[in-house]
Amino acid sequence: MLKRLLLCSLLVSLNCQASAPVITWVKNDAPPFFNITGKGTLGVGDIVQMYLEDHLDGFQHQTEITTLARLNSNWQAAEPRCFTTMIHGKPRNPSYLLSNPTMLYYAQGIIYHKDNQQIVLDELGRFDFTSLTKNAPLIMAQSPGRAYGEALNDVLLKHADHYQLYERPASDETQGLLHMLVNQRFDFVVDYEMVLRYHSTDPRIRTNLRFAPILGFSEHFIVGAVGCTNSPWGEETIAHINQVLPDIVNDIRYRTILQQWFMPLVQPEKYWHAYQQFVLAAQIASQGESQ
Repeated sequence: MLKRLLLCSLLVSLNCQASAPVITWVKNDAPPFFNITGKGTLGVGDIVQMYLEDHLDGFQHQTEITTLARLNSNWQAAEPRCFTTMIHGKPRNPSYLLSNPTMLYYAQGIIYHKDNQQIVLDELGRFDFTSLTKNAPLIMAQSPGRAYGEALNDVLLKHADHYQLYERPASDETQGLLHMLVNQRFDFVVDYEMVLRYHSTDPRIRTNLRFAPILGFSEHFIVGAVGCTNSPWGEETIAHINQVLPDIVNDIRYRTILQQWFMPLVQPEKYWHAYQQFVLAAQIASQGESQ
């Protein structure tokens, strides 16, 4: 009898696991957002996924390693995928949905080679896209599928005829571009200061590459979110994610991790004020709308 009860209990457990909805999380090889090697420090996207997996009871979770270009194809084909390091705001296309805010970091700047005489900064060390000319266009590089937030996307589009865009389709999306930039294969990439800081353990990157804020964006913040396929599955998944986000973004351990990645060296109170304004307040507003 005992063996029969144990067998029935095991079968019920297996049936529950089989019927539990599955979230397929996507990661790309772009540290410090993701560390797909499993060695060393977790990336910020790894951390968000870890917290969500811990809080989303009743779901099974699996992870797929791919590129941003492939993720966009998955979404356009309505294949169920979620990605933890999207930029909150108006989606660039209708193939995906966004969660409530998850994190906050300072806006992108440019990363360039220190010996590049064509990179001209203003008196405050900022890069101005309006200074570019058609006569001597610089070459900007990025991974296919990369986006920068609505405001900066608009600036890049407005000045698109003043620079050449080189897209590098490769799995080592961030590190590969920085290594090419060290060799001066192009002029600059648009990325976060924390990206250069993370990769500065490489002596060639630390010695040769520099970060400069973009004029008009040096005081801006980027708000992070989770993106999932725009489908009935995605709508339900995003709804569950939004339900657990208030507990996560208020968790002192989670905020300590954000502090380690994103906290500026000066004016930390400014960062936490913006976190309250853009991340925490959004959770309260969302709860009010759902009641």
